Amino acid sequence: HCPTCGLTRQGNTTVYTHVPLRPQLAGLHADPVWRAAIERGDLLRGRREDEYMRSIHDSPAYADFYQANPTMQGVVLGALSTDGVNPFKGVKYSMWPFMWKILNYPPHLASRTDLMLLVGVVHGPKSPKSIQPVLKLIVEDLIELWNGVPVGDLSEEGVLLTIRACLFLVIGDYPALSKLRLQQEGGSLCGCMFCNLRGESVPVLNTVVYSAGPRMLPLGDPDRGPDRTPP
Repeated sequence: HCPTCGLTRQGNTTVYTHVPLRPQLAGLHADPVWRAAIERGDLLRGRREDEYMRSIHDSPAYADFYQANPTMQGVVLGALSTDGVNPFKGVKYSMWPFMWKILNYPPHLASRTDLMLLVGVVHGPKSPKSIQPVLKLIVEDLIELWNGVPVGDLSEEGVLLTIRACLFLVIGDYPALSKLRLQQEGGSLCGCMFCNLRGESVPVLNTVVYSAGPRMLPLGDPDRGPDRTPP
């Protein structure tokens, strides 16, 4: 039986392996080479040479965020992503790894898979109905990192540093984002995770239709239709 809730562990239960984020980031922050890479990435913020956006450092919203929040200077920003994957061939199996991508890296380092951190895995064989217990453990790590974690400096003995981190982005497809936001997936009456648009069930078609969707488009958009009036 589970020592916390007392329920039996027999039967079809979901197994989750949690890899704490705090010691992983703390170990990286103790390395002066890693801190130098983070500083080089922060120097690129907002310095776009042309109209193309090649990384998050070229995004005006990314630079504006730091200008509006001066206390975020020196904070390690991360992106949490997850999706269901099948590691086996010819077998129906779905496991959900949770990955942490450090956004402060320079562009040539940010997307390297060997620099992404694994913070947990929901084992299969079926997709989890809810990942709220998983998010609870990850949020506990993030709260501790936001408050600051003391770290020793590997280059100088006796020197203590403080690392802070926070979640900046959530990356995933529509089913994954629905699970992360604890919302119903597409096809439900309230399937949109960004607005309060409510659909209408059509039993004949066995589906949900969002007939009020075109009114969210700008005035003059051809998809609104000639007979549609402003909301």
